Amino acid sequence: MIRPLTAADVAHVVALGRDVLPGAWADAALADEVTREGALPWGVFEGEVLAGFALLRVVIDEAELMLLGVAPSLRRRGHASALWRAVEGALAERGVLRVLLEVRASNDPAIALYEAQGFAEIARRRGYYKDTGEDALVMERKIG
Repeated sequence: MIRPLTAADVAHVVALGRDVLPGAWADAALADEVTREGALPWGVFEGEVLAGFALLRVVIDEAELMLLGVAPSLRRRGHASALWRAVEGALAERGVLRVLLEVRASNDPAIALYEAQGFAEIARRRGYYKDTGEDALVMERKIG
């Protein structure tokens, strides 16, 4: 099942966030991405278990994909692609024209996923990630 996330899902998002990107996001920041104004949080479930989530911020006709993650033990099952298709439909309904994201230049699996969903690199932010000094790729996907 794929559905929008609510405040009732925050604890599950925080727990899964710890597994998806350990240490990258503070618990409070993840919780805020679910409940903040302009948030568009979606989750994919296996039964009652949150298998993955997409956290986006929407401002007028543009969105930023803050985080898309799937539980390590549940990867390679099509959850991320299915989740993105649902999110893309919700974005189109809201009149969003494009989505932007930043991804570590070394994160080949994520880059491949994003490219498969129609994202293309439009810029590079040199030394963007403070923990490693690694570059971020800025990717864009037009909607509609």
